[in-house]
Amino acid sequence: MANVYFPQFEGKVSAVTIDEMHPGLLETLVAHPDIGLVVTYMDGGVPWAIGKKGARNLLDGLLTGDEDPLQPYGDADLRSAQVGRVAEFPHAGDLIIISAPYDDGQVSAFEEHIGSHGGLGGQQTDAFLFHPQEMEVPDITNMAQLFPLLDARRGMTVNAVREHAAKTSLEPWSWPVMWQGMRDLQGVLSRAARSLRLDRSLFAEVAVDPYATGQALLIGLLLLFGTVLIPLISLAWQGRSLFMLISSVIVLMLGLGFCLFFATLAGQLKGDVNAFTSSFNTLAFAGVGGFVTWFAPLEHVGPLLLMTGTVIVVVASWLAIQEALSISRWPAVLIPLISFALALIVLITAEFVLEGNAGIVEMLLY
Repeated sequence: MANVYFPQFEGKVSAVTIDEMHPGLLETLVAHPDIGLVVTYMDGGVPWAIGKKGARNLLDGLLTGDEDPLQPYGDADLRSAQVGRVAEFPHAGDLIIISAPYDDGQVSAFEEHIGSHGGLGGQQTDAFLFHPQEMEVPDITNMAQLFPLLDARRGMTVNAVREHAAKTSLEPWSWPVMWQGMRDLQGVLSRAARSLRLDRSLFAEVAVDPYATGQALLIGLLLLFGTVLIPLISLAWQGRSLFMLISSVIVLMLGLGFCLFFATLAGQLKGDVNAFTSSFNTLAFAGVGGFVTWFAPLEHVGPLLLMTGTVIVVVASWLAIQEALSISRWPAVLIPLISFALALIVLITAEFVLEGNAGIVEMLLY
């Protein structure tokens, strides 16, 4: 885009005045093969986009000729609003010259660019906005309209954003939303793999994604299924410690349960209205490491897999709680440590209670 000025005149110079000073200039510019359109001003300062086969009034959209000069640049109405806005700037050129788009979608530029600064055409014409899911963005025609949207979020805390999301976004515990999340098996597997890699961004993502609740519920049901599956599988292996496997599963499930309880309590004390849902989503994905323990009955590598799965779950729970509650590192560490310690205490207490009934336990196990 180029702005041409005639500084001997004050204000915007009309097309009639330009033609009187330089007869044929406007027609010659429009006819140039590398110029797509020229914006000029008619009487009263009304901007028009003049092309080779037609013209468009940038205020009311009136078309003359055989072709809208803005049509080659995409949505003609949108481009008209954008070019018209620039033409109304007090210091816009008396003529605004815009490059013609070529067959490959590129345009002319003063340097070897793929687009033009402030012009139309090329890969710089269209932009995108990467924003939180709960942020409502209306249809806009220029970047200046983004300022009030972004300024309204200035200083917002994470909890305030989530409270806003709770009022405006989908209900995560509704069956249609949960079912849609469960159906996205590829998404579940992808997120499960990120959990095993202890990807912190995953837990921040699922804490606010309403569809993640259905995925988390699916993972939780599979983990509960594992509490029955692991002992049954272990019976098929001779010489494996059934009691060790059952104990490990109980500790994992109880530990995650205590984590959910304490995380929800801590979130509610902070005033987070979505504390349970965000904690449930993140901790369910943190429990993905528990699936590693399903292979604990394997000879030789079983104990290593059992230990690895447990460590992954504990560390992942720490990251999950930190992201779900937006709290600092050490308070987030305390919750899983206390939770899994309580799970161990419950297991040890249960062993002492059952110790006097060893015959009954032995009969149940064998």
